[in-house]
Amino acid sequence: MHITRLNPDAMEILKRNKVQLTYARAVVSERLKESVIAKDEYEKATKYSKRPFKVTLPAPYLVMWECFKGDMIILGDNKQIRDVSAGSRCIGANGLQTIKGRTDRHFDGSLIEFRAVGILPVECTPEHPILVTEGVETNHIGKPHWKSAKDIQPGRDYVVIPKLKGKMHTTKLDLQQFFSEHFRPAYRNGLVSSISFTQDVAWLFGLYVAEGYAERSRVDFALHRKEIETAERVQRTATVLGLKSVISHKNVRRNSIVVRIYGAVFARALRTWFGSGSASEKHLPDFLLLETDKGILRSFWDGYFEGDGYRSKSTEGLIEAKTTSRLLALQLQLISARLGRFARIYSSDSNITSEHRIEGRVVQSRRYYLVRHYDRSVKDVGIREDKDHFYSRVQKLGANPYHGQVYNMGTEDQTYLAQNIVVHNCWSKSISSDAYPTPEDFGHDYAQILRKEVLRLRDAGVSFIQIDEPMLGDLTEAGDKPDRYRRVFNELYGQEYRGFKEELRLAVELLNEVTKGVTGVRVGVHMDRWPNKDSPYFDQGYERFLPDLLETKTNQFVLEYTSAGTGDPAKLVDQFPKNLEIGLGVVSVQNYEVETPEQIVERAKRVIGHIEPERIWLNPDCGFAPGMYRTFPRDVAFAKLKSMTRAADILRKEYA
Repeated sequence: MHITRLNPDAMEILKRNKVQLTYARAVVSERLKESVIAKDEYEKATKYSKRPFKVTLPAPYLVMWECFKGDMIILGDNKQIRDVSAGSRCIGANGLQTIKGRTDRHFDGSLIEFRAVGILPVECTPEHPILVTEGVETNHIGKPHWKSAKDIQPGRDYVVIPKLKGKMHTTKLDLQQFFSEHFRPAYRNGLVSSISFTQDVAWLFGLYVAEGYAERSRVDFALHRKEIETAERVQRTATVLGLKSVISHKNVRRNSIVVRIYGAVFARALRTWFGSGSASEKHLPDFLLLETDKGILRSFWDGYFEGDGYRSKSTEGLIEAKTTSRLLALQLQLISARLGRFARIYSSDSNITSEHRIEGRVVQSRRYYLVRHYDRSVKDVGIREDKDHFYSRVQKLGANPYHGQVYNMGTEDQTYLAQNIVVHNCWSKSISSDAYPTPEDFGHDYAQILRKEVLRLRDAGVSFIQIDEPMLGDLTEAGDKPDRYRRVFNELYGQEYRGFKEELRLAVELLNEVTKGVTGVRVGVHMDRWPNKDSPYFDQGYERFLPDLLETKTNQFVLEYTSAGTGDPAKLVDQFPKNLEIGLGVVSVQNYEVETPEQIVERAKRVIGHIEPERIWLNPDCGFAPGMYRTFPRDVAFAKLKSMTRAADILRKEYA
């Protein structure tokens, strides 16, 4: 029942009542009151046996709960969540911030999908906290608060889209960073080294995103042949920037003209800032998205919709534009919010590739995004707002089966945007402040809940209950300084390392609260062990925990011993009291090589002679179920277990 993953910020989840139990994947919305695990675990076990022999329960430590599929776009550095890392940037509820770290794990279950007005569908694990407000009415907006995705109520709950505050003010855009190292000095001296970031330039950038494409030494704008005024404005702006341009009428018969601006450096800058020619790659830089001058934003917006906008003939004031770039659609929605109007995004999917005229060209694509907004004040059904946010009514909630990796990340303000709605990264003081003052308080509370689980399972007929305590095993690598896992969590969340002895004392204390007074059932404690060759304690085992560990009131320790660096199990069992058993790890779960019965027998003999044979249990090192680092083939796991069973038969005959 070790809770070293609970850092000072972990209470923030608990206090706002989002207790996460790692193995059970459960979230408790209030302070813990009743059993939440035993029933589910026992029902799973009874599917395969009328009287299951052994049931495993999770120890009460918290982790950063991974919640989104890998293709979720994280605005900021504009990467998919699977590709972000510590030091990357993202946009959260309060604007641009630094990502502290990213985690992932394998998920096997159903993701929650919800759809809100004008928001792209959001998929996440059921327990992920989403910022919502309930029962928004015309003249009243409730206070935003966190709610698990699975608990969102369509028709009542509204998700939150921030009106981001401008954090950057740019007057000059440096072009020297785009100079080629191959430019001759005389040529370099004649180049434009910077441009003023004016409203005209912002308008030109908007038109480029809609209708432009940049090649090696030029930038082209594809316009309709009637857009002569637009073409001439492009030329005037280019002249002010010191760039040459021409208008080509070669494609008049095709109802189009091309405005061409010459300049390799300018072309390189636009490719970097906004994308090259591919419509699906268009995007906006942060210096535009977070510009403090809203006049710049309006000019960009006008340029974009002048180039790619379409005014509805059936709905007064409605303007829409198509793009095949999901990233661009999301960024346009945020700019629109900053300008005080809500832009809806709709996606179109098809199994058939079709042609769409997007950004001045015919584009073949199965998916495009439609961005719609009103150019005047119109009451938008399902949308409410205040000075800092828009609120979008949730319309539909569903579940989609999913088997694969899911991801989460830590951020400075504990939030980030998913499809432009505010979500939590699962670690924040704002969530847990009312339930548990300290992580230790949570541990003691959960110990009582887990004890009730143990008693219920015993009374149901279970013979062996194993409590999984993976983080305690990792403590073997700690000393005056924390082990690598606690070091990572300290960097991500500010978790204070209590010290080797204090961590161990707390673990034993909590485990004993679970087993206090429990009789009539065998209880074991499992500890992981993933040796680190860089650790000064590599090749030392669980004996580092002695004698303190022996104060744990348990019948058996279930331990990993097949990996190099795990130490000698004989050194541990030599100090065991007469009533304590060892669940000896003799089968690896880190590779697909099936051990022979003879190999397993040799591993077991490492402790025979140091402890009575009847006190030795053979086990795999850990579970074969999908975990953060692997998905184990069922046939391989079965073959390994068969070998272990045959090895047990051999040992029984030899030592009966």
